Amino acid sequence: HMEAGHIGENIYLQATALGLGTVAVGAFDDGRVARIIGTTGDPLYIFPVGRRV
Repeated sequence: HMEAGHIGENIYLQATALGLGTVAVGAFDDGRVARIIGTTGDPLYIFPVGRRV
């Protein structure tokens, strides 16, 4: 979990450097997300990245 936090920080920093926005999403259907992205592990965060509005 600590490593996921460090990765999230880097996503925020890189998005900001590129003039983009992001937000950490931690409340979602774990099983559904795992099936959609095709992983056997449990996802911890989702970080959508895009233009700021």
